[in-house]
Amino acid sequence: MTQVNLSRLLSELADTASVLNRESDTINDIIERFEESLRKLNVGLGVSVLIPSLDEVRLSWQKICATKKDGQLEVDWHLAIGNSALSEQTRDCRIAALEAFPEVVSELKREAEDRIARIEKAKKIVAAKPPVRLVPFRPTSDFADLANEVMRDKKNK
Repeated sequence: MTQVNLSRLLSELADTASVLNRESDTINDIIERFEESLRKLNVGLGVSVLIPSLDEVRLSWQKICATKKDGQLEVDWHLAIGNSALSEQTRDCRIAALEAFPEVVSELKREAEDRIARIEKAKKIVAAKPPVRLVPFRPTSDFADLANEVMRDKKNK
C-alpha cells in the first residue's frame, strides 16, 4: 500500500466517521425526546423489556435517585441497561434499544391498567365492609361494665 492510497483511505474514513457521528447524535436526540415524553406522562411505574436484537439484554424504564450538591434527593426516570443510563451505552446498544421503545410503551400501559384494576378492586373491598362500630370510652373504675356492654352489643347483632 502506498502513501497515496493510505492518505486517500484515511480521508474517506474521516468523511464516513463524520457522518457516523452525526447520525449517532440523532440517536441520542431520539432517546432524550422519548425519555422526556415518558416523564411528562408521569406514569410513575418502572418496566423492563428485552431488546429484540441483543441476547438477554433488557431495557428498563426506572427511577434513578441522585443527591444534589445541597443535599436534596433528586429523583428522575431514565431508560437504562443494567445500572447505566441508555445514553451512556455503546452506539450499537443504543441503536438496538430503539427497537424496544414500542414494547416499553406497551408494557407501561399494561402495568398502568393493572394498577387501575387493583385500585378499583381495593375500593370495592373497602366500600363493601360494614363500618366499624366504635364504643365510646367511659372512664370507670370497673372495666367489667364496659366489657359487658360490648358483649351485649355483639349478641344483639
